[in-house]
Amino acid sequence: MSLKITDASNAPSYRIALRSLTNDWDSVYTVSSKTPTIAYVGNSSTVRYVSVAAVNAAGAESLFLNEVAMTVPTTTAKQTNSFFALERPVMASAASQSGINVLPNYPNPFDESTYVVLKNDSDAQYNNAYLTIRKADDTVLEWRKVQIWSGINEYIFSYKNERKIETFYYRFEVDGQAIGTNRMMTRY
Repeated sequence: MSLKITDASNAPSYRIALRSLTNDWDSVYTVSSKTPTIAYVGNSSTVRYVSVAAVNAAGAESLFLNEVAMTVPTTTAKQTNSFFALERPVMASAASQSGINVLPNYPNPFDESTYVVLKNDSDAQYNNAYLTIRKADDTVLEWRKVQIWSGINEYIFSYKNERKIETFYYRFEVDGQAIGTNRMMTRY
């Protein structure tokens, strides 16, 4: 992923923190360029939260500011995000028409439970939404009403694995419209 750091103080180096949907950082990189490119291999979720701190000549770092969510492409294509010390960062992202995107579940493959993830880029809250999880043979395992809030929405799915690899499909519907379907697998 490629980043552009805008810093009025022109610090000699920067720390870039990356995390997935957890609250802990997956990685922290120290760079000296304002336009670093980072090769990042993470878990099955393609959403990353990125935050930057300036590091002065004495090695003291500022607070990590302006965490932004970005989609890390699964191909070699680059995505650029800009970080500004005092302004809200601008994110380069292509959202669906409704502002809701179905993201990969994590972990995938999974043993007994996994998080099914939905990202809502709009300020709207949806109360008439449903999550359906089916086996590959179209057997419904779970159908439940869910609330969709602004930001990242996670829904846990638990399944007793019978020591075999199985494929499932999860689908979100909002106000009678299908938002998207993704595939997930159990681990043997």
